[in-house]
Amino acid sequence: MSAFSQIDGVCLKVGIAYKADFVNNLYYQFKQHNPTGKFYCYTDNKNRIHEDIECVKINSRYDERMWWNKCLLFEPERFMNPTVFFDLDSFIHNPIQPLVDGSDEFKPNFLHTHWFSENMAKIIHQCDVNSSIMVLHKRNYEQLWEEYRKNEVKLFKSFYGIDSWVFRRHRETISFLPPKLVYSLKYGSAYPDDTTPDKVRDNHIVAVLDNVEDKEKVLKGLWPKDVPSST
Repeated sequence: MSAFSQIDGVCLKVGIAYKADFVNNLYYQFKQHNPTGKFYCYTDNKNRIHEDIECVKINSRYDERMWWNKCLLFEPERFMNPTVFFDLDSFIHNPIQPLVDGSDEFKPNFLHTHWFSENMAKIIHQCDVNSSIMVLHKRNYEQLWEEYRKNEVKLFKSFYGIDSWVFRRHRETISFLPPKLVYSLKYGSAYPDDTTPDKVRDNHIVAVLDNVEDKEKVLKGLWPKDVPSST
């Protein structure tokens, strides 16, 4: 049994890359498997986002590489319950409690790209850290928040994304979430035993769709047909 009485979820929608449908479907998946938790969306435009989602207004700090806005979630005590962050191109298959149970309350939690060999991870992405799924506790991302707050412009110019920043500067002080809970739809689950591409693994908790072609079409094929409409 989990030590946490409530587990919440959060996503980020800024700019025009993703429509409200992505938020609404992710919320529906979350509530199917975690009915007592709250679900937050940090967004610059809440139009057509379902009324039961707790929208938090933000203004994007960037004109490109919008994923850097995730860093706003690292602020200490922004979340008082354990909160799982999901990229909008994710699909939740099962209850998320094992992600929280496998997380560290005091260190930043990231995915390890278990679907690649170590060499391949560094060849393709120049790192083995993935921020598509994160588990936030009250203060466990504080070390990243402090560096981001003090050096935001320099970090944005120096690193293409959050993953490479964390890999280069903080890899030894982060915690990786356990393997075989989250998989890559494009690349598999765990190298070398489970790397069949483009395979749905509904015995995992979450699928991430990094680098999937026709991503919107693929996700819509996974979405259920009875998602409540937005208001």
